[in-house]
Amino acid sequence: MQVVLEVRDICIGAFGRKAEPIVKGVSYDLHRGEILGLVGESGSGKTLSALSQIGLLPKGLSCRGHSRMEGEEGSYTDQVARARRGKRIAMIFQNPMTAFNPFFRLEQHFIDACRLHRGIDARSALSEAQRTFQEVGLPTPEVFLRKYPHQLSGGQLQRVGIALALVCQPDVLIADEPTTALDVTVQAQIAALLSRLTREKQLSIIFITHDLSLVNAICDRVVVMRLGEVCEIADKHTLFRSPSHPYTKQLIRAVPLPRYASQKKPRQSETASEGYSVQGSSK
Repeated sequence: MQVVLEVRDICIGAFGRKAEPIVKGVSYDLHRGEILGLVGESGSGKTLSALSQIGLLPKGLSCRGHSRMEGEEGSYTDQVARARRGKRIAMIFQNPMTAFNPFFRLEQHFIDACRLHRGIDARSALSEAQRTFQEVGLPTPEVFLRKYPHQLSGGQLQRVGIALALVCQPDVLIADEPTTALDVTVQAQIAALLSRLTREKQLSIIFITHDLSLVNAICDRVVVMRLGEVCEIADKHTLFRSPSHPYTKQLIRAVPLPRYASQKKPRQSETASEGYSVQGSSK
């Protein structure tokens, strides 16, 4: 498969202060049209390793290693990472309610993004915004664009966030736990939307999440991280059927059983160690 992003031996930390790196030697490939799951407990380095690809690391941290996107020339630097941001790699943030400037209408967010990354005027930017609104399933885009962020629900605002990420026509989307702040029904809608966009546009998505049921539903391959390191990389079927790393096995065993489990003992085929059938999904 065509590799759109190649990450090799990424280390992140406060270098020069005799501190241990937070992220240590992370390597993976992201293929064209693939959803790559990045899973692990809080503090495992999932988000930091993804943010390093677009130069959005917190102040005081820096990145070392090799990272290359399709068509790039030269070695990876902070300047290269920042140049990717928005134009080649876009990000969908975890909490849609805090991802927008509350003082501006939604249309201004799209105008600013298109001017910066695509060099087009306001009229063209609004036309592109309306097109992406339709792609993410928001009707009457001309009405939505005139609203302020607080006037939309969380699910609507997350769809706007996806539209804003798409409007600059990136090759890669980083989805940082995009369904965490949403209810279960809207979570399923957003997950289905990302899957559809991947198929239709041949997008590549880095999907950061704690939810293994979502991973099993929409991801193609999975990178498991712990304490800043990669434990295991496998396609999702292999990962859930026969995980090789002890930590991956622990993650899968930690999946909560349904309520009826307290009333009857589950069959051997229903246990978390045998796959992911406890969540009602196929093996």
